[in-house]
Amino acid sequence: VTCEDIADFFINPDNLPGLQKWVDVETLSNGDEIKYYIVKAPLCDTRDNVLKYLFTRNDDGSIFISIKSWDHPMYPQSADHIRVSYTNQTYIWPSTDG
Repeated sequence: VTCEDIADFFINPDNLPGLQKWVDVETLSNGDEIKYYIVKAPLCDTRDNVLKYLFTRNDDGSIFISIKSWDHPMYPQSADHIRVSYTNQTYIWPSTDG
């Protein structure tokens, strides 16, 4: 497993259980990506979120990932869904085991 494999896991919508909708909203001028999704887990109300993804790839092969909820005018909060608040910062570095 490489650092890129792990980074791909964070941005691949197939890894989100109960996914109903996934939209690549836009890429900002600094390279950050804005995504919108709707999920529905069994026995739970439908939830949605707008996320801002930042991926920083370093010269040593490590990757810093920051994912956080974000406001976007195309996807305002709606009474149809519970708006999720999410924050995740992850630092992935290559194995030194060989």
